[in-house]
Amino acid sequence: MLACYEHENQGKLIDLPPVPIGDPDHTPSKDDVGRIDTLLGGHPQDVPHIYELASPITHVHPGCPPTLLTQGEQDFLVPVTATCALYSKLVESGVLAINVVYPWTDHAFDLLWPQVSPPAQSALYDVDPFLALLVNKD
Repeated sequence: MLACYEHENQGKLIDLPPVPIGDPDHTPSKDDVGRIDTLLGGHPQDVPHIYELASPITHVHPGCPPTLLTQGEQDFLVPVTATCALYSKLVESGVLAINVVYPWTDHAFDLLWPQVSPPAQSALYDVDPFLALLVNKD
């Protein structure tokens, strides 16, 4: 989550007032959209332990399940470097992991027209051999 916070340059929001959660009298503005500090209850310097707990890399250990990571190279939300770091930590922990990065592909590439999107079709294809690998592991 810290990588996303930094990737999206959310530090520029530090002077904005906190967004009241569940306040029926608060009308969100366009500045409130996508704020990680609202999701996690503050900025990284305010609640570093929450950012750590919300980050998948924190929870990697040798008992993690086999993991298939798929991501677009042009992801505007999650930096590819964070996914690569997660992949490396999984492998270092002895977890079977595969990391597939699709070139010229953005975040949520599989949501819009997956029937005609080459990266979405490729992602669907990549799941099949990954599952076959798990089934035939023994």
